[in-house]
Amino acid sequence: MESYPGNYGLSGDFLSVVEALDNAISEMASKLGAVPQSFPVLLPISSLIENASIRNFPQQALLTSRITSRWHSEISDWPRLISEEESIRRLDDMVEASGAALSPTICYHCFEALKNTELDHESATFTALGMCHRHESDHGGSLDRLNSFRMREIVFFGDNDMVENSRVKVILDCIEMFRRLDLSFELKTADDPFFKEKIEIDPEMAFIDNLKHELRVKLPYLGQDVACMSFNNHQHMLTSIYAIRRKSGGKVSSGCVGIGYERTAFALFSQHGLHLKEWPTKVKTSLNL
Repeated sequence: MESYPGNYGLSGDFLSVVEALDNAISEMASKLGAVPQSFPVLLPISSLIENASIRNFPQQALLTSRITSRWHSEISDWPRLISEEESIRRLDDMVEASGAALSPTICYHCFEALKNTELDHESATFTALGMCHRHESDHGGSLDRLNSFRMREIVFFGDNDMVENSRVKVILDCIEMFRRLDLSFELKTADDPFFKEKIEIDPEMAFIDNLKHELRVKLPYLGQDVACMSFNNHQHMLTSIYAIRRKSGGKVSSGCVGIGYERTAFALFSQHGLHLKEWPTKVKTSLNL
């Protein structure tokens, strides 16, 4: 149900599939000892400036604004019959930056929450489900490109080995899950890294072939594939920016796994058909549907 370009409400079978996918990923996170978290939609713009998200991906940023206080009384006097177009035109001249943005990813909330703190333990894993917001001007009315979409992330903090081992375990678990779901997919090295900044590779991390991988699913009706899962190793980049430390001293590495539910569900319906009841039994069983 498209309520605004690139923004969809979900119901019926599609919503059931999204909820089933989240149950599966939540169980995966639980087995890793991930601590559940929940965050609001807004994130300080300062956070996106510090982590270079706005500089690297300015075309995706969605910022919020507020009506300047000096205009409040005038708006109250607007005639009821003023057109929508005229209202929008007037409001464009009456707003100011709020200092907040719609978060483009869930893990930034986690980093912001841990900013300038020490981890309670040598390593930690968190998970949260939320809405991500990225301006996709050419989304074309399809579920593969949305301005707002549901994502669960699993975020790892620890030494180099812990972060990479956790990331690899989730990659393997997700591949196995997709095989049970009889999905056509590929695991690829991403050519659009989490950071566009040139960073010095830590010598201790030289065994890592690439810092970002994606699980890309086939969309037969569109004749293309799309990334629905992202597996990222940040090294020390974000923990240094947010001054996250370990009590024992030394640098903290971090990594995250993000699962986009609309894209994954879209791929399931694209590959198995529009009618859930006609899907292969093993697929429905795997999702407990």
